[in-house]
Amino acid sequence: MNTFIDLIDVTPATDNIVASVMAHREERNGWTRFQFREMPGLEIKCGMVLTCDTGRYTIISIKKIDEVYLQAVAKKVEPVYRGQTLHPLLGGSSALK
Repeated sequence: MNTFIDLIDVTPATDNIVASVMAHREERNGWTRFQFREMPGLEIKCGMVLTCDTGRYTIISIKKIDEVYLQAVAKKVEPVYRGQTLHPLLGGSSALK
């Protein structure tokens, strides 16, 4: 499926969006693959984050395909709710431990 993604360089103080591109997304066995055109002068590396319409993903591996494209294998980052009470009807627990 084609989707727009933001490539984010995560630092302890802030998240910096380094590029917004169109990518092909494919999901298999809990992993998600994104394929997009390589951008001259921009280094994409493991640990960077991708965001798209289905969530936020951490890049686990990156490889070049056909000297034109990059393929990133990523794992979805699930949100962590700390100190918040989740609504029980929306799938959360109303009691904090």
